Amino acid sequence: MTSAIDTTNGTIQISRAALSHNYRLAQQLAGNCEIIVVVKSNGYGVGAEALAKHLSSEGARNWAVSNIAEAMELRRTGIEGEILLLGHLEADDSWFEHIHQNDCCLSVSCLEEALLARDWTRRSKRTLRVHLQMEIGMKRLGIAMEQVDKVASAIRGHRLLQIEGAYGHPPSSHFDGLISEHRRFEAALQKVKQYHPLVSSHFASSAALACGVGLDSHQYVRLGISLLGGLSSRAKSEWHRPATTNDVAVGDESQNKQLDDWRSVVRIVSRVVQIQRLHPGESVSYGGDFCARRSTVVAVVPVGYADGIPTGLSNQLIVNVRNTAVKQIGRITMNYLMLDVTDMDGLQVGELVSIGDSVQPFHELARMSGHLPHELLARLSPRAPRCLA
Repeated sequence: MTSAIDTTNGTIQISRAALSHNYRLAQQLAGNCEIIVVVKSNGYGVGAEALAKHLSSEGARNWAVSNIAEAMELRRTGIEGEILLLGHLEADDSWFEHIHQNDCCLSVSCLEEALLARDWTRRSKRTLRVHLQMEIGMKRLGIAMEQVDKVASAIRGHRLLQIEGAYGHPPSSHFDGLISEHRRFEAALQKVKQYHPLVSSHFASSAALACGVGLDSHQYVRLGISLLGGLSSRAKSEWHRPATTNDVAVGDESQNKQLDDWRSVVRIVSRVVQIQRLHPGESVSYGGDFCARRSTVVAVVPVGYADGIPTGLSNQLIVNVRNTAVKQIGRITMNYLMLDVTDMDGLQVGELVSIGDSVQPFHELARMSGHLPHELLARLSPRAPRCLA
């Protein structure tokens, strides 16, 4: 048995090249629309600061987050540009103070929120910038169609409450559903423009971008998971769109092929910390799920489900060691997983192990474990340092 020489668990590496490639691909698909980069929930778990800093160097200047704490963290790290809060309002004067001080744009998703924002500007004599969120099928946050007139009229003419945008969040990831939801959004947007004719708009998220829905008639697209390359094979097949439609311009087959060109951005890099040996008939890890049929050399890696690797990937996970695909064996535990390295000559403690790279990308790991790519990435442990590589 060899003792460990490196007790760190792992590092989440973000590929600069892949992230830049995905952003430039998104720009091509988005046409004249500007990209709002969604870095909510710590950039889907990947690391909001690292993502925002690198994409700033690519020209990104519009950001979306869930709440004011996330916005303040971006400002603290020096991120400039527009920051849109996608979450709900808080009925707290200090909350509005933070919005104003950090030069953020908030979302209003119901009449009550509109009145809260309006009344704060009256009391404070300070400006707030607002995007109106329309309800178009998600039934989560959003102004219902029958409430649009009331909200728009309630805040019309208030100089300190500036209505800069309107948007909808489509729940569908397939073409027909997106077309229907876009029609609902357009109907709501026309009502808003009766009161605020210069308002900008955005409908498309990653799925709508891929389907080409809601691009030509709006100024922005909101993108998160697509920039990380987290598109499952199922999603790609759903998102390929017909070459023509009577409802919306959607591009041609050559543009469809671009959807296969998203690159995986994230991998976990760890090290072998111990070498074990199994005799035929011996098992490894809890439950004896893996039983050796031959003399087996086992490499122990200090990454487990506490780091975001689901136990559902046990005995299915393939990792990269020395640019070679290596199978994980036995049940994945909280802090460790084990590899069959029998066929690797002279593997040593300290050698690098890569999880989620091109051998088996994260979107494939998500499919295998029954998770969405967004969900699997969001589960990455905050204890692991993030770095651009």
